[in-house]
Amino acid sequence: MSTLLVLIHQFRQVVAAIVSDYCELINPQTMTATLLKNGEVVTTYKVERCDHCETLQRLDEFGYQKHLSGIKILWFCGQCR
Repeated sequence: MSTLLVLIHQFRQVVAAIVSDYCELINPQTMTATLLKNGEVVTTYKVERCDHCETLQRLDEFGYQKHLSGIKILWFCGQCR
């Protein structure tokens, strides 16, 4: 039984070393993300789905592809531009 407790303790130490202090929570309904550090809110920002690779990325206005009339039709993340 004590061997099992030692293994559980070692497993918890490994998991604690892997877990980061930062956590990003993404709400797909509102397309916003909240960055947490040790459970405290650091910042909240808009996210958008890239029209090329289809991943959720932080929104920047430079990624929009516009129609000749100026209407925003596509958005590409920094890696796909």
